[in-house]
Amino acid sequence: MARMGKHSKLAGAAYSLVKDNPVLPVIAGVGFAVSFQTIARLATEQHMPGWPVLYPILIDVFLLGVIVEARKAADDGRSDLAPRLVAWVLAGFTIYVNAHGSPGRDWLGIALHVAAPAAWITFLELTRWRKLRRQASRRERIPVARWLLSPATSAGMYRRMVLHNVTSYPVALAREEARMLALDLAAAVFGKRWKRDAPVVLRHQLRAGTLPDDVSRLCAMAEQGFAPALATPVEEWVMKAQRERVTAVARVRRETRAIEKAADSPAAETVSAPLDAPAKPRAARQNAVSANAAKRAKAERLLRANPALSRAEVVKRSGVSERTADRIRAQLPRQLHVAETGS
Repeated sequence: MARMGKHSKLAGAAYSLVKDNPVLPVIAGVGFAVSFQTIARLATEQHMPGWPVLYPILIDVFLLGVIVEARKAADDGRSDLAPRLVAWVLAGFTIYVNAHGSPGRDWLGIALHVAAPAAWITFLELTRWRKLRRQASRRERIPVARWLLSPATSAGMYRRMVLHNVTSYPVALAREEARMLALDLAAAVFGKRWKRDAPVVLRHQLRAGTLPDDVSRLCAMAEQGFAPALATPVEEWVMKAQRERVTAVARVRRETRAIEKAADSPAAETVSAPLDAPAKPRAARQNAVSANAAKRAKAERLLRANPALSRAEVVKRSGVSERTADRIRAQLPRQLHVAETGS
């Protein structure tokens, strides 16, 4: 069933091609016949595998298929760039092959060979242009006088109409009025440097013309000839953005202060740190320093009492490392070193 539905869609697209231009089947038939003979003959001369007649059929059917796919993409609102690129490459290849079907330097023969497939391809592209033009005509155009008197604002307005799929010119005007009112309120609320101090989301919405749902619904009333009252909803839109920014900042600051206070409290210092903590708690560091100081003091007392003690004995009795024992011995007064060496 899915395959039958797909075939019916392709048949419908092909029918729409013929419906757009009834002369297209005639051009297609003549172009295909001329191209068929040329490509089939060249395939025979080049000793291509398979039946030579399959090559012209494959090229023309493939070209028609990608054109149909391009039209379907345009109908679905998607980009048709990929199938069009394939169609252009294939069309150029077809014209190139047909041009080589005539003897070299025979410009009249080359033109006759190229004319038919070029006409077939040109008609396919013209039907696509007509379809896109018909779709674009569904959007009400901005008057030419507005373009002449205010080209910059008209270009921005057209951009926002395309971004938000606004097809009604009165609705687009109402949306522009709501946007300009929001710009004035933003300058009043955030000051002259509102473009820097206002919330980023609000700045983005004002640039792109993205309106809240309630403001958009009011602007849509302009299509029926009503003048929407935009002052209150636009004011609420701007003030809501300000409140949300202030609330979020205050919440983040409260949480930051709570985390810092908890980290500095004595109760937190007694809690053992996790295995992946970057540093030990303060109490643990202080205990370790005190223990090392006691060991150094004991080692110094041993060496002062008996400078002849060996390094191993000092390490064993005080608990310091060999390097620390040597450092302590080096820091003792000179007479202890002399007594130790017996000189």
